[in-house]
Amino acid sequence: MSYKYDVNVNNAVNTNSTSSDAVVHDDLRLAFRNLIPFFAHVCEEITDEQLVKNAIENPELHLVKSDDEDEKKPFLKYRVDSFEMGKRKDGEAVILSGLKYLEKGEAVGFSTPLIKFDSDYAFAIQLANSVSHARSEVFEYMQGKQAETNDSIVGLFEGEEDPDDDGI
Repeated sequence: MSYKYDVNVNNAVNTNSTSSDAVVHDDLRLAFRNLIPFFAHVCEEITDEQLVKNAIENPELHLVKSDDEDEKKPFLKYRVDSFEMGKRKDGEAVILSGLKYLEKGEAVGFSTPLIKFDSDYAFAIQLANSVSHARSEVFEYMQGKQAETNDSIVGLFEGEEDPDDDGI
């Protein structure tokens, strides 16, 4: 996993970038998973606001694979793999980036436009809370919170197919 952050020192911005091969804790993985409804909705991939609301309120029912009825879970086609915080004069904002898995097994990556937390976006408050939680989990990861070491677990999205992985 890699992350970067800015530190303001004496009116200058210092960008720190770090990567780690430490195994990601399930709490961090779930925090990123819970950003999926916002990602799909803001990008107009899933426009049914009631479905989005249900996925935000009950992620385990909409964002988790189960053998039965996966075809009825449109959010399973998406993955959020990063977010970038932005600060505007009138408040904080975020850009979510991720993937949509296509029927052919390939994936396309894209990002949301900047979403202000104090905007008229229907789920702005829930998004701000979810991003805050994800940020907390990233900070905890930076401080050493990680999953048990297991040679079969690798990366942020363990257990999910990566269409870009050709087995090398």
